[in-house]
Amino acid sequence: MTDQSQGFVFTPTPPQPPPANTVGVVGWLRNNLFNGVFNTILTVVSLFLLYLVLPPLIDWAIVSATISGTDRTQCEAAEAAGAGGACWTFIKVRSTRSCSASIPKASSGGRSSPS
Repeated sequence: MTDQSQGFVFTPTPPQPPPANTVGVVGWLRNNLFNGVFNTILTVVSLFLLYLVLPPLIDWAIVSATISGTDRTQCEAAEAAGAGGACWTFIKVRSTRSCSASIPKASSGGRSSPS
């Protein structure tokens, strides 16, 4: 006679990795940027606007920028030559002035000064 009093014995299966499209970069993109029609359209429009705005901005701010020089004449010469980018010469020349501002001496103002 066989012993069938135990019935069905549950044996768990080993854990399996999650589907590839739900984890990692692809999973993040699907869950955050492409999880509905509105978000998909918004993501595509945003990427298109970045495509339109970033290349001219990088060209103006970095590629065609005037960095060398000591005054605005280099920037004006570059603009007259057709390379009208950002004028970083002003920032370079004035940065030492703005970083080394003098602090006025404090008046006594009712406080005793440590001596």
